[in-house]
Amino acid sequence: MSAYNPYAYNRYERVLNSSNNSKYKNKQPVRDVNSNFYKMILTAIAIAIIVTSFFLIRTTAATPVSDMAMEGEKMVTVSAGDSLWSIADRHFDSVNDKGYAVFLIKERNQMQNNTIKPGDQLIIPLIP
Repeated sequence: MSAYNPYAYNRYERVLNSSNNSKYKNKQPVRDVNSNFYKMILTAIAIAIIVTSFFLIRTTAATPVSDMAMEGEKMVTVSAGDSLWSIADRHFDSVNDKGYAVFLIKERNQMQNNTIKPGDQLIIPLIP
């Protein structure tokens, strides 16, 4: 009888394992590749939507107020010392409530507060 050699079995086992699994080594399942592809596509679409909406919002915000004036409305350029109250007083003679006139001007010009500065252009809306 020959002596037991522990390395002989290990070498044989290594040969079997390497030959049986060689075709599966370094291969990922197809599902992982597809999911990464879909993630890249969805990310690209999301970035495109964000960039497009940024430019649309920027273009809308940069549109001059004068382009949006409707027929019958007046365009007023704010001069030094003007306030919304004084502008409303000048242009809304028939309205008794000047606060309502200021509200109409702010609403028509999409203003968040009462701050105006010389050179600003305001649309004076028609009285409803």
